[in-house]
Amino acid sequence: MAENRYLVDYAKLGTSACKKCKQKIDKGGIRLAKVVKNPFADEGGDMKQYFHIDCMFETLMNARATTQVIESTTDIEGYTDLKSDDKEHILEQMKRLAEARAKKKGKSSTTSGSKKLIQKTLPFQSISPTKKTQTQVSTNTATATTNDDKNSENAMDYDEHANTSEGGNDTNASGDDPTHIDNSFRSYRNLCMKIAEVDAHKAKTEIVKQFITNGTNKDGYK
Repeated sequence: MAENRYLVDYAKLGTSACKKCKQKIDKGGIRLAKVVKNPFADEGGDMKQYFHIDCMFETLMNARATTQVIESTTDIEGYTDLKSDDKEHILEQMKRLAEARAKKKGKSSTTSGSKKLIQKTLPFQSISPTKKTQTQVSTNTATATTNDDKNSENAMDYDEHANTSEGGNDTNASGDDPTHIDNSFRSYRNLCMKIAEVDAHKAKTEIVKQFITNGTNKDGYK
């Protein structure tokens, strides 16, 4: 926890300004100072940042948990030299500060406990969006590769079946030419790609019908 020094006195000249509200602190008015390192001094040293009493405690209420705040009158140098009314005012502000920080600390502990409970309850390990995207891309790529391999195998089986049924003849009984482009794997693959590009069943059927009727060169299926 960062160590801070605080001191209190009454303004002697009325030239100092509040660090928070930027308003001048009247001559003879009470002011609370936070002692900090002087960044402008070559040999180090301290400097004072002056606040109105209410402005100082409002700043401390918003301070980080690691900041050393005023918790006791012994934390304030010069407190014993103050007037009774000013002492009471500071005591009231200290009480408000302690209650506010205790409430904030309790809320922070509850939130932290809830997060730990959720992490303990969840049976899976969270995946960052980047890793999740990379996993999805890898999975989709592997699936597409597998489908292409299956299509290639089916096409090869089709060609082998066609050649076997022809019994080594160049032309079978129906007049099909096994050496024609219509019976090549390339034409079959192009047909599959066209079918895959449409969604409607009728459209898919029409593509097959046009291929069987017209062939690749639009001069009839060979």
